[in-house]
Amino acid sequence: MKSIIKKVRVNSSAGNRSQEIVYSDDYVYIPAVAEIGNTSGIYAQEAEPINWFSSDRSRIKFRGLIIPDGSQNYTSSEDPTSTSATVNAGDTWYYNYNYYAYIPPEVASKHKYTTVSGDNITAADGGLWLHSSEWWTRSPHIDYDYQFIYISQSGYTYWGNSAYTEYALDLMFSI
Repeated sequence: MKSIIKKVRVNSSAGNRSQEIVYSDDYVYIPAVAEIGNTSGIYAQEAEPINWFSSDRSRIKFRGLIIPDGSQNYTSSEDPTSTSATVNAGDTWYYNYNYYAYIPPEVASKHKYTTVSGDNITAADGGLWLHSSEWWTRSPHIDYDYQFIYISQSGYTYWGNSAYTEYALDLMFSI
């Protein structure tokens, strides 16, 4: 398995409000803000945009859950499991400026799903709507050396939050 993971060159800001770009050879790394589709300021030099981070929905992350290809996204103001809609595991619901992922009752009852915010919603059918998680990029905030750019629970890029905030990481590697 180790032989199929390849080394990649990772460009990053030197941090501490520096405009200098430094390079490292890594196997696993945290994506830069430029890789998730935001190329503002000096950060365009960190990397090229990655095509699967092209929309807010593609940037959302859930602790312990991967959204399957072809999953449905609901945008109604009421729980999709309370209507006649057929909701499947991994479908998402954009509600009140946040994303939630559906976990069916038979799975939700066997596991404990938690988030930093604790804002999960019990689905009308007994399943669970798991709240999305905020996650860090490797790009520092240009004005504050203790802040990094992060992705919100709705997939938007936000310009800085304190480094001690407990967000998730989205690790990447090259094959």
